[in-house]
Amino acid sequence: MTGVSVVIPTLGRPTLGTLLTTLAAQLPDLGPATAAPGPVHAAPGPVHAAPGPVHAASGPVHAAATVPAWTLGGATTGTGVAADGEIPAGTGIPAGTGTSAGESVGAGTAAGASVRATDAVGAGTAGGAGTAGGGAAAAAGSSVATGRTAIAGRTPPPERTGLAGRTVLAGRTPPAERTGLAGPGEPAGWAAPAVEILVVDDRPDTTEPLPLPAGLDVKVLAGRAAGPAAARNAGWRAASHEWVAFLDDDVVPEPGWLAALAGDLAAAPARAGGVQGRLRVPLPAGRRPTDWERGTAALADGKWITADMAYRRAVLEVCRGFDERLPRAFREDAELAFRVRRAGWDLVRGTRTVTHPVRDEDRWVSVRQQRGNADDALLRRLYGPDWRHLLEIPPGRRTRHAAVTAAGALTLLALAARRPRTAAVTGALWAAGTAEFAAARVVPGPRTAREITTMVLTSAVIPPVAIAWWLRGWTRWRGAHRLEYAR
Repeated sequence: MTGVSVVIPTLGRPTLGTLLTTLAAQLPDLGPATAAPGPVHAAPGPVHAAPGPVHAASGPVHAAATVPAWTLGGATTGTGVAADGEIPAGTGIPAGTGTSAGESVGAGTAAGASVRATDAVGAGTAGGAGTAGGGAAAAAGSSVATGRTAIAGRTPPPERTGLAGRTVLAGRTPPAERTGLAGPGEPAGWAAPAVEILVVDDRPDTTEPLPLPAGLDVKVLAGRAAGPAAARNAGWRAASHEWVAFLDDDVVPEPGWLAALAGDLAAAPARAGGVQGRLRVPLPAGRRPTDWERGTAALADGKWITADMAYRRAVLEVCRGFDERLPRAFREDAELAFRVRRAGWDLVRGTRTVTHPVRDEDRWVSVRQQRGNADDALLRRLYGPDWRHLLEIPPGRRTRHAAVTAAGALTLLALAARRPRTAAVTGALWAAGTAEFAAARVVPGPRTAREITTMVLTSAVIPPVAIAWWLRGWTRWRGAHRLEYAR
């Protein structure tokens, strides 16, 4: 891994300053990738390795030179190759970046051609033939191919990596923007930054500046106020590194998050297109959580949510990023995750952790959340009746909401038509459905007077509001074509 771009879409919440301050405190500990002391040096000039054969095929790879471990602030994230050490065929150092099996490395390579210490040398790799110094030349911090670890006997397909399965040609040095070595006009010892932070300002009103901490190198991008999907797309398209890590602006990274992120990405398998972080939601001690607090806590068990989710940039390019027809922070991350897996990539979980505090909201927040039903209607159009199963989304209450809404509507119609018996029956059905919904929300909560009142009021309002938003979305997206692979 040569670097990571951290993308943070924001609506200007006060928590943004805390998030950026936390990252700023961790940046000095991270620093650019450095190599442990050894005979291989990252210098602008040629780097010579002591003579030593490099054996391909299924056996170990021997090198007389030491290839140092890749370290972040002293924390080793890769595995070095000691003198005369062995690497099993196809193993990356560390996993995630590699020279594909079957590529030629250094056949007639002139001094100065470089292979970074973190690259994998897969089975079938030819090395050393005519190489200056008689061995493999390696420069710590340089790279040949981005995003994939070599698999024995197989070259990663270009459509998966966004690369063309490149070979290091005789007499050529990999480009400076790929290697981090000095290019034309750049000073000796120049290296690309390991981390960049991009904040996408998606506020409708941007007259006031964002609360950015002083001294932190942050690139601010102008969003279109079109929702988090569009903001994240703007962020990753402006990113310059091979991995893009998305953070929500209401999370706080744990100490050491950046170093843990680097470790997660370095350890990602070759077929991993994305790595999800862990989410911790602190709940109040001494009482049961409210309905709103429980809803926020459920994010900790969510799959592939972009509160902390990293993707390979090449994967985002192939899958064309987030679907901007989903304008809310609701389902857009699950929908992208499905398309990534459908394209043949795996998604895995890492070890880094962020904290997602429960923000303060008024009692009607659960009613406003029903706007997400319009997004559900689009997903139903795109993926068919099994859309929840395909996107790994838990079942909802829409069928019950529709029944309660219908009972309430029939009650009003019966009263208007002066049919009291019919109104009594349908009214009883509406009351029973509303009471069941309210009880399901009250029982696991703190059962305070305020919470019970809130649950009763909102349980009466939510069903018709949810159905209204669903119908609005169903009508709006009536022209959306069902995706071919969902048929």
